[in-house]
Amino acid sequence: MRTPTQSLVAFSISSFVLLGACKGDGGGGDPPAVDARPTTDAMGSSPDAQPGAPDAAPDPAAALWQAITGGNDYKNWPGFPGHEGVVASADHGVTHRRAFINETAAADLDGLPDGSILVKENLTSESPTDLAAITVMQKQGDDWYWVRFMPDGSHDVAGTTDDPAAAPCVASGCHGDLARNQDDYVFLNNEAQDAADIYAAITAVSDQYTTWEGFGAGAGTPPIEPDGSGGAHGMYNRAFVNDVANGDEQNLPDDSVLVKENFSANDAAALEGITIMKKIADVDPGNGDWFYVKLGPDGKVQLAGTLTDNAVSCTDSGCHDAAGTGGDFVFSN
Repeated sequence: MRTPTQSLVAFSISSFVLLGACKGDGGGGDPPAVDARPTTDAMGSSPDAQPGAPDAAPDPAAALWQAITGGNDYKNWPGFPGHEGVVASADHGVTHRRAFINETAAADLDGLPDGSILVKENLTSESPTDLAAITVMQKQGDDWYWVRFMPDGSHDVAGTTDDPAAAPCVASGCHGDLARNQDDYVFLNNEAQDAADIYAAITAVSDQYTTWEGFGAGAGTPPIEPDGSGGAHGMYNRAFVNDVANGDEQNLPDDSVLVKENFSANDAAALEGITIMKKIADVDPGNGDWFYVKLGPDGKVQLAGTLTDNAVSCTDSGCHDAAGTGGDFVFSN
């Protein structure tokens, strides 16, 4: 598995729903070539070009809308790897999201080359028909062009990364908090890909995490117990540790993996999500080298990152900081 600092395509959507906080031919190909480069006044407040007006500037947002809904509709594109289908999300003021990428982006998720398009549907429920808005990121050279479309194709936000007045999702500090050179402003990027790899490894037939022991040498299979974190991990939970960590909890070595199942009730069928901590050498030396992951009950990545880079809510809130001194950021320690 590549390390999160080498990759991870974090692609949110809070000021923007994907992009991810914060791509044609029926099968997910690239959109037709269009000149959708934004002009300095390419904002929702600017009037659209008028037919027949010889000096009217082209409307890049309209061109982008045509590119994602024309003969090569984005709904036929592949979902963002590790985030396929409708996924719960607290970003962009909605409750769920669905993310798509064009063929150009799918071919190089680490690099996201010129022409990559990321589309996120912002949904008010689990139903894909409850569409509130569609947020889109289009890579234009080394820059991103951002647009928030309404379901009818009109837009109220449009602009480039380097024009924060036009792209509040960047100016707000949401996508702008992501390093251009590491995550390229995309929340579902590199960290999410590494999180998906971790989940695949701990659910492999040869090493199912549910066969691991509980925290504490000789603990055996952990029971479901009331949550002691004030509900941060569900009303109930149970914690597993891999063989690397088992028996050495006071000095957790690299490659230790801690898995906590979060339940809404004292019942294994009431699984709400799964949270993971994995210690990876040199991933975040100032914070125990821990990489944090939160997944839905179906294994879909919801959050992923370290405290220093692309901090996730469990670290950004300062929660695990309380266990940093002497506990190696682990409350059970």
